[in-house]
Amino acid sequence: MSEVSLSREKLVDMYRKMWLARHHDVWVEDMKTKGQILGSMHLATGQEAVSVGACAPLNDDDYTMHTHREHQQLIAKGADIGRMAGDMLGKVTGCARGKGGHMLLFDKDVHALGACGIVGGGVPVAVGYAMAFKVLGTKQVSLAFFGDGAANEGSVHEAMNFAAVRKYPIIFLCENNRWGLTCPQHEQAAVEDLADRARGYGIPGVTVNGNDVLAVYEAVKLAVDRARAGDGPSMVECQTWRMRGMGFGDTMEYVPKEYLEEGSRQDPICLFEKKLVEKGILTVEEARAIEAETKKTIEDAYEAAKNAPNPDESVFWANVYAAEIC
Repeated sequence: MSEVSLSREKLVDMYRKMWLARHHDVWVEDMKTKGQILGSMHLATGQEAVSVGACAPLNDDDYTMHTHREHQQLIAKGADIGRMAGDMLGKVTGCARGKGGHMLLFDKDVHALGACGIVGGGVPVAVGYAMAFKVLGTKQVSLAFFGDGAANEGSVHEAMNFAAVRKYPIIFLCENNRWGLTCPQHEQAAVEDLADRARGYGIPGVTVNGNDVLAVYEAVKLAVDRARAGDGPSMVECQTWRMRGMGFGDTMEYVPKEYLEEGSRQDPICLFEKKLVEKGILTVEEARAIEAETKKTIEDAYEAAKNAPNPDESVFWANVYAAEIC
């Protein structure tokens, strides 16, 4: 695990967010199984280090754009879990007042732009925000999450090329779990490391262990500093494991058991906790207390959302026109 200089407060906050993300995935998976959440469901269990490590170097006023496997990414950016729960359950207390659902979660208060159901479709949007930051002369950056499957989409290539030419302040964050639907990544791309493609755009690209939260942090921090200095975009590829199916109901029978066994051995929360305990930053008792506290936070948020009011007809017709902003 990488060594970076961070305060105890920052390290514990990252650990806490990783547990929040894990408990959230487990909780909503259980609710989906019981039929309490409708629609699709895409989980990122075991990939917590990517989201938390990528968002930790960002400032509050930096923007993020997410994939359809976005729960953990929003939690890492600091989204309000109670309002996330509201949207997941179709309640008026959600950020989109119950109209967003699982695949369109967002939280404008923390500049989490939201998910996109179109593979790779959110990346050009993130470039648009980076363009605005450069035009306005702010020091803000945007970060675009996308997966290994989306890395082959034309929209992603065009967005990266355009941002590189204009030197826009954006970080392209590829969450490579090595599987797109039922197709392994090596059958979709001729390069072993997707970050090697960055050289073709004339920008830095680096591949890191996506289950090492500090390695992700370090790589993204360098990319953020470069973007703020006006030197343009970077690409960071985080290699990780997908421990759940592409979507709810996917049994992953096509995945070799060795892949899942290795993913289990590389659990990012266990790896980070071991490091924090060894360094004397946390005791085992403190770690268990954080695990229990974050689990209760998720449970309480969803219990409250269950009892929240449903949207009425006025909510249904709101935001039809651009002048009506949530």
